[in-house]
Amino acid sequence: MANLDFFDGVNRALQAFARDHLYTAIPAVVVNTDDFALEQVVDVMPTIGRLYEDGVYRDPQTVFAAPVVFPSGGGGALTFPVKRGDLVFVIFSQRDIDNWGASEGKIPTKPKTSRSHALTDAIVIPCLGTSKNNFSPSTDH
Repeated sequence: MANLDFFDGVNRALQAFARDHLYTAIPAVVVNTDDFALEQVVDVMPTIGRLYEDGVYRDPQTVFAAPVVFPSGGGGALTFPVKRGDLVFVIFSQRDIDNWGASEGKIPTKPKTSRSHALTDAIVIPCLGTSKNNFSPSTDH
């Protein structure tokens, strides 16, 4: 019985750590585009806060200078304006992307730190909508 209590405690601690420190993906809104034209980065505010088991709620933190993803390949790219107030989807890299972002991105790059799934390693995918705020896509074209 003592082993079950120990493993239950470890499991709860791991779940709490992951919930509080491990970022994977979240909807957000663009709050700043000052560096978008030159660096292809934006600041975003996640649009879902954190609700803890004890009922405490915390507003999300702003994510600064997150690179924006556009479809591209073979020397071509599909780009479009990104504006303050646009809804986006934010994913968080499995590794620190600081050194990679300063490189050409084509060869393996040693990460600057050992961090993983951190708020500072966000990547923005534009064009997310909700059921009440969407692009009304055509089902025929």
